[in-house]
Order: sequence, then C-alpha cells, then structure tokens
Amino acid sequence: MPGDYYIYEYFDPIRNEPIYIGKGKTNRAYFHLTQYIRKHTKAFSKHRKFYNRINWIFNTGQKPVIHFLIKDISEKEALYLEKQYIKNIGRDDLNEGPLLNLTNGGDGISGYHHTKETKLKLSQLNKGNQYRLGSKLTTDQRKRLSLSHMGHKLSEETKKKLKGRISWNKGKHLSKDIKEKISLSRLKNPCIISQETRNKLKQSAHIFWAKRKESENVLCRPNQTYV
Repeated sequence: MPGDYYIYEYFDPIRNEPIYIGKGKTNRAYFHLTQYIRKHTKAFSKHRKFYNRINWIFNTGQKPVIHFLIKDISEKEALYLEKQYIKNIGRDDLNEGPLLNLTNGGDGISGYHHTKETKLKLSQLNKGNQYRLGSKLTTDQRKRLSLSHMGHKLSEETKKKLKGRISWNKGKHLSKDIKEKISLSRLKNPCIISQETRNKLKQSAHIFWAKRKESENVLCRPNQTYV
C-alpha cells in the first residue's frame, strides 16, 4: 500500500551539490524555510552550518532548491531510505560528503507519545516561557516565504560558474571498510521494500539525474512532483 511520506533534498544551486536530506509528509519539506524566515533562535543554534548556507544562498540572489527524491512511501520505508541517502551521499561533519545533516537519519518516528511523567517534567520546565507566544509572521516575512516558493531561473553568470564544475561525487568510491559497515547495518536493520516502491525509486532516480544535467534548476512548489 502506498503511503503519504516522501524523501526530500535541499540543493545548493551555486555549488551544485546537495546539502540536506530529510523525510516527511505534507509540508515538512518547507519547514526549514519557515524557520529561516522566522529566524528561529533554537533552530539556528542547533543547525548553524545549514542555516548559514541557506542564508548565503539567499544573499547571492539565488534560492535553495528542493527536490523530492521519492514520494508516496510508508513511514518505515521513509526512515530506511533517509538513512541510505545520507550514507550514500555523505555528511560534511564526518568528512564523507557535502550534507549538513547532523545525524544519520532514520529517527523522529511520528505518532510517539510522551509518558505522563515526561509530560509533567516538560510542563514544569516550560512554565512562564513566553517565547513567541501569540506571535505571527509579518507582512514582509510572509512575502519572503511566498517568494522562496516561487519558481526561478539561474542567471547567465551563475550558469557560467556551474559550467564545467566537477561534481562533488565524481570519482568518489566507498572504501571496503565503509561497504562492510553498510552491509552489516542492513543485516541488523532489515527493511523489506515493496516492488512498487522499488519501481518508484528506479523511476525517480532516472528523472532526478536527468534534471541535474539541465542548465536550469526550479524551486519546487507544494503541488509539484519529481516522481
């Protein structure tokens, strides 16, 4: 049975490389842009490098590109595939690739409920906390958020910069040690992917890499699909 989860990617159109892999459903892929526009303090302090990159992209006159790598999958498949994408591309903090993810993925299971004891502790901890209570986005913030979702074309100057740039993963090969670790992790955490999902993965991969070769990158809108 198809699910309502997907795997998404934030892509840097200037350096021509992926910078973040995530999973989610509904509007989760756009959550990070909302946090950026609201200048959410906790988000910035926790994912400083990621939001600094987003800020840099906007300051150069460009926008981060959101790709939907695979859609209509179950939560279990999304948890598994998120980890695989992060492993295959590699994290920047581990010197394995360009991703600015701080974890290996596969966490944050939805539907989790705190125990009564934990709820009580959280309640006591947050008593008196008036941070952003009743706050709303300003007209300017709403406008910036709207503009960030609109399609755009790369400038001729940016196209010239990207032309001839060597891809971040060209000639990159996984070491024997890493291959063995990936193999062991799959044995310990098996995930049976349906044939339907396998076909979607194969199809989305063909479309994804075909779009990468195009000279123009388009910022995804909520009703667009890359599958």
